[in-house]
Amino acid sequence: MQTLGLEEQRSQVLLDMQRLFASWDGTAENGMRVIAENKKYIDQFQALNAQGAMPALSSAENGTLLSIIKQQKCVVYVLRHEKADVLQQAKQLNLKNKIIDSYVMMRKPPIFLDRGI
Repeated sequence: MQTLGLEEQRSQVLLDMQRLFASWDGTAENGMRVIAENKKYIDQFQALNAQGAMPALSSAENGTLLSIIKQQKCVVYVLRHEKADVLQQAKQLNLKNKIIDSYVMMRKPPIFLDRGI
């Protein structure tokens, strides 16, 4: 009878994970929140599976898990592209700062040494 309870808990964790990913609005900020919150569900899922004598995933659970994996891949894809965009913007800022610094350095008056000539 306890196995049935564990199966129900496992199914509930998968449904909670699916609802969490369904709440994602497509933004990187919300994606980071979803990934962070999903970690606790993954930990719960692993703990339930580690309790031994758990039957294999049902076809419904397997479908839910595949859906979760697809949604997580989408979130990670958006996060990676957002990271690449931010890195590109940072490179552009650094390049602009280097150009400004080299321009300012060129405008310094020359220093001559007086050798008494």
